[in-house]
Amino acid sequence: MGNDGFLRPDGTFGTTEADVKTLFAQDLPRITSGWAKKRLLLYAHGGLVGENDALQRVEEYRKPLLEAQVYPLAFIWKTDFLTTLRNILQDALARRRPEGLLDAAKDFMLDRLDDTLEPLARVAGKPLWSEMKENALRATTQDKGGARLVLTELAKLLAADPAWDIHVAGHSAGSIFMAPLVQLWCGKGTIDSGPTKGLTGLGGKIASLTLWAPACTMDLFDEAYLPSIQNKSVKRFSLFTLKDAAEQDDDCANTYHKSLLYLVSNALEDKSGLFFADGEPLLGLERFIIDQRDLFQVPTEAEIKTTNPPMVPLFGVPAAQWVRSPNGLPEGESANASHARHHGDFDDDKATVLSTLARITLTRGGVGQAAVEFAPSASALRNRRRTLV
Repeated sequence: MGNDGFLRPDGTFGTTEADVKTLFAQDLPRITSGWAKKRLLLYAHGGLVGENDALQRVEEYRKPLLEAQVYPLAFIWKTDFLTTLRNILQDALARRRPEGLLDAAKDFMLDRLDDTLEPLARVAGKPLWSEMKENALRATTQDKGGARLVLTELAKLLAADPAWDIHVAGHSAGSIFMAPLVQLWCGKGTIDSGPTKGLTGLGGKIASLTLWAPACTMDLFDEAYLPSIQNKSVKRFSLFTLKDAAEQDDDCANTYHKSLLYLVSNALEDKSGLFFADGEPLLGLERFIIDQRDLFQVPTEAEIKTTNPPMVPLFGVPAAQWVRSPNGLPEGESANASHARHHGDFDDDKATVLSTLARITLTRGGVGQAAVEFAPSASALRNRRRTLV
């Protein structure tokens, strides 16, 4: 997909409206003709992922998913925010770092350094972040948006064969991309608020919704996701996040000394930490889930720190669960296992992917050691080299 949420017909993996129609009318029925259970997974990658890395990851998912009778349909959308963000942060660091600061720095000094980076990152980064979010929403809200075209064909597929189960997953900014899609697909009648306000809902169901470290705001979650979870149009909801200590031990572009979500909350959203004490509440940050514990029906911060649970039920129902990472549960043996230690880890953390697959297929006790193997992406290798110099 290209700019403004439209399909991009050019390039090696270009897609046209005719291609989408062919996929749903011919390819999906042919590929899944012998399946005992037909499942379609709609997936959107995160905003720090470039096109090549996203394609690599989808290729790695494809074989084990098909073997589990899950057909993956991935939205490869225009992001790669990391390259631009790295340049912004490094330029800000070069202009504001006193000589010898990092040599003497410990946690306190790194926090103060982050405080100086945030307002500078906001000047150049907020317009770019806002544009990326708008493009994500437009994929569904525009008549010819790529996700909108997919939903149109998906409705035809289910009209012809209602046996299909629809699953949705998104990583980081992929949760922003998927928000209007879920709202429009599950909505009924004229939608009165949120990103698809004024459009007519398609009245569909989602068997499972999984969000890994979602970068969407709590406001967007409340408008686009929560109603469908509460009215059970979304049958099962799984939220994977880092524990707050891991968020604060993470880094962004090897320059900002917390996770991307901390930077988004503190600098790139409307309620910046520069003007509001806590920044913009994001669904993917543990501290904001606990802050809104009355909504999510989770334990207090003290209770969570004391018990350190790997999984916490949400909304008082077993069909909604919050998985906290990293936890020590063995990969493939529990649907609650997640070993991600950084914001960008979730999409190639084998434990997380196997847990998600178990949740999609309703495999009790995990799916075992399915054939999921990840090769380091080009961007991951570059990041590793930077840590060695």
